[in-house]
Amino acid sequence: MKRLITAVFLTASACFAQDSRGLIAGRVFDPGNAPVPGANVDLVAASTGVKLVATTNEAGAYEIPYLSPDTYTLSVTSSGFKLYRRTSIEVRVGDRLTIDVPLELGQINESVTVSEQVGLVDSSSANLGQVTDTRRLTDLPLPAGNTLAVAEFAPGAIYLAQPNHPSLGIGAVEIVSNMSVNGTRSGNTEYTIDGAPSMSGTLPSYSPPTEMVAEVKVQTATYDASVARVPGGNVNVVLRTGGNQIHGAIWEFHTDQHLEGLSLFQRQFLYNPATGPVTDAKALSVNPLNILNRYGMIVTGPVVFPKLYNGHNRTFWSFGFEGLSRPVVTLGNAVTVPTLAERTGDFSALLRAGSN
Repeated sequence: MKRLITAVFLTASACFAQDSRGLIAGRVFDPGNAPVPGANVDLVAASTGVKLVATTNEAGAYEIPYLSPDTYTLSVTSSGFKLYRRTSIEVRVGDRLTIDVPLELGQINESVTVSEQVGLVDSSSANLGQVTDTRRLTDLPLPAGNTLAVAEFAPGAIYLAQPNHPSLGIGAVEIVSNMSVNGTRSGNTEYTIDGAPSMSGTLPSYSPPTEMVAEVKVQTATYDASVARVPGGNVNVVLRTGGNQIHGAIWEFHTDQHLEGLSLFQRQFLYNPATGPVTDAKALSVNPLNILNRYGMIVTGPVVFPKLYNGHNRTFWSFGFEGLSRPVVTLGNAVTVPTLAERTGDFSALLRAGSN
């Protein structure tokens, strides 16, 4: 009974997370399509130099799991065959790629290199979705730099909130999550960071700085069991890892009321003679003072302790920070309260408003 309870507990715990890392699997065979057992399969990440190895089984099959988003080089060697090398293999968030390797007879010092190729298709699962990489995250004008805003661009997703909402900043998780996926109600989307749930009730609990994010994958249909916790979409954010070189970035974004245009209704009120002449006070009430500064930094690199440990090609670190400052915020929303007569139930003064 204890073993059964332990097994159920471990299984239930595993169901609360999905692995955001990728996987490459396939079959190694000779010119006669016979399997090649015992072949050595090496996979090297381009950005970190991390090397992963595998060996084919009796059926010539191999599998290399737990791959961070990166570009890889695959090498396969076996006695009596030429070295097979395939470059520029792009693994994205949660990809399950199948790469079969046809070996050619020859010496191991001879090689066959495949470099020019089309993008690989994840044919091992039926998940539908969209992946946004680091370059698009940092180059696209995301609302207030909110990483989770890219989810609204996925097929099947409809954003229900105001796209240019002034509060759509770092902590505005309740606004950015207000979307419908494939007709479901809002609040039916799960958000994960590196495969672990990042939820506070029905809302995401955290939106990482864009510079800290490697990729964002939005899955909208046909989940497998690892992501089938919600009827709507699944937004998986994968954070960046370090590399063999120290890299960093510092940013500062500034906006104020002078840099923002007026909406149609603001212009109608400002230039309508019935609301009074255009004065500085009137313009200030329409477009109040609103200063916003968003700033941060990121630094990544290898873990190195001189004479003790060299983490190149194996262990890395990353640090990121983002802050939000609104020194002066003056809201100009018009607020009315009931008059003394209206508090006693006399609303006759409203009749003089006519068609208004």
